[in-house]
Amino acid sequence: ETGIFVNFTNNSVVRNNNIMNVGLFSGSANESSVWFYGVKNISVYGNNISNNDWGVIAESSSNISVYNNRFYNDSLIGIYMTQPTDQINITDNYINLTQMGININNVGAFDLMAANIVRNNISNISIGIALTTFRGNVSSNKVINASSESLTGTAGARVNDTRFENNLF
Repeated sequence: ETGIFVNFTNNSVVRNNNIMNVGLFSGSANESSVWFYGVKNISVYGNNISNNDWGVIAESSSNISVYNNRFYNDSLIGIYMTQPTDQINITDNYINLTQMGININNVGAFDLMAANIVRNNISNISIGIALTTFRGNVSSNKVINASSESLTGTAGARVNDTRFENNLF
């Protein structure tokens, strides 16, 4: 079950939606609020995404902007980019009460995923930001009350001006 599924398309916008109660908690990636597969030039902004398994997932996609969204009480991951997704901008999002805030995961691919993760507020989660085979910038984010890790797996990342408060290291 997916709230919005965008498959093999270009130049799309997902904005100003209230997406809630999609999928069963602890389900699979296909039980997500917004799922992109094989897309190019996508903007996701102004959405309220709550009480879902997954927030926004992009897989095998490029040129994705996720900004000014509110993620609340999504059981697994707020924003997840994988296999390989490139040219990612994740900015000015609020992520609260999610197992993992942002996950950039390119396991198994040879190229590093390019991403900028800037000015996000992530709180009351287990892991704040997880990066695997990543190149880009992580700056001016707030990660507050992470019970496990604030930032993990920084291969190739530049982390600047990012505040980590009340976290368990």
